Amino acid sequence: MQRPPSSITLPRIKIEHSHDNLTAPLSRMGLASLFASGRAQLFDMSDVPWLHVTSIVHKTALDIKGPRSAGAASSQPPASPGGRRRDSAFVGPSEETLDLVLDRPFLYFVVDNVSGLVIALGKVVNP
Repeated sequence: MQRPPSSITLPRIKIEHSHDNLTAPLSRMGLASLFASGRAQLFDMSDVPWLHVTSIVHKTALDIKGPRSAGAASSQPPASPGGRRRDSAFVGPSEETLDLVLDRPFLYFVVDNVSGLVIALGKVVNP
């Protein structure tokens, strides 16, 4: 089954977020020994027995340069003399182009294509 042609129009979006110190949340997740001198067990990185992590800083940035259309039209089989596509499962209204314009608040998700895990998510309130 083929998809109908589609286009997505996005506004220019630039979002940055940072966490200054992730020590406490990561400790609560079971990584407390990583931050303790003599207990981090980082022997594969160094022979220093007291080596440990003192702080972890994380910064995320999403920059979409718009407005522009992202996405492309998919190829469609040629129409038969009666005006219907010969081998398409799309008939009637489904054959229309899907145009999506994100000009109001929306949620976004950045998903890893291999694992399917959500890497980042957020919301745009005033596009």
